Amino acid sequence: MFCPICPASSLRSRSSFLELPSEKTGNSKIKWSSEDMAQHAVRVQGRKQICGQQDRFPVPARGSQPAVPISIEQLLVWAFQAERVTLNLDRVSRLAGFALPGFGFEYVLLQQAKLGCRVDGGGRSDPHPDAEIVAAALVELPEEHGGMRTGIWIAELARAGIRPDCMQDARPRFEPADVHTNRHGTNAKTRDAADLGPFGWPAQPRRNRKGVIVQDAVQYTPVVCRPTPDQIGRARRAYLQWRGTLFWLRISFQTYGGLTGFKLTDEMPPLTPWAQGA
Repeated sequence: MFCPICPASSLRSRSSFLELPSEKTGNSKIKWSSEDMAQHAVRVQGRKQICGQQDRFPVPARGSQPAVPISIEQLLVWAFQAERVTLNLDRVSRLAGFALPGFGFEYVLLQQAKLGCRVDGGGRSDPHPDAEIVAAALVELPEEHGGMRTGIWIAELARAGIRPDCMQDARPRFEPADVHTNRHGTNAKTRDAADLGPFGWPAQPRRNRKGVIVQDAVQYTPVVCRPTPDQIGRARRAYLQWRGTLFWLRISFQTYGGLTGFKLTDEMPPLTPWAQGA
């Protein structure tokens, strides 16, 4: 059941994931639910979009080995998916160099006395130093690039293995504001144009077949624009901000260094994916 593409199946300990017993079936293999399979498909699609058709994440160099070339986008995905690094948002603990305790040791002893035993085990291995440097760079983003809020957003995108939705193929379209369905099909709902006031049309006189003059209301169809140009522009500005921050991170790492196992390349996500082929 181990998938080399989906980092969620690694759980930082790939060998232990292979033989987890199932409580329902007793089988040594894990049974994936439909929800797990859907999440797995999203991660695979994101991995293919960002890292191409590679089967695994890039492996950082060790010792005297030459640094492995990697793009800034792949580096972020590797740090947050493969290494599962987290952002340290506590400024006090970052300056102190260690996490400050949230309660005293007496509280721990009292809880152990209530439980009647001491809980052992748990924890996980530390992430790669390059992953910790990437996380620290996102936390300390300058305000002109969005600050910590943008860093958290970029980290969540990298953890999911996706890019911001730039509404690549979206075009403003006018659609009926409301529709109704009957035996003849689905049609747009109409309204009386006289309700528009000075911008509408009054009822038009017509002589019916009996020779009587009647007033026929002028009907019109209210429409709405979906998606609006504002929504498309907002999504594309967010994409450009994301790419601009990645460009700043790439230049910073290439200029000042800090990575030990990787060497950043000049590869970047497309600048205007919505304009390709136009």
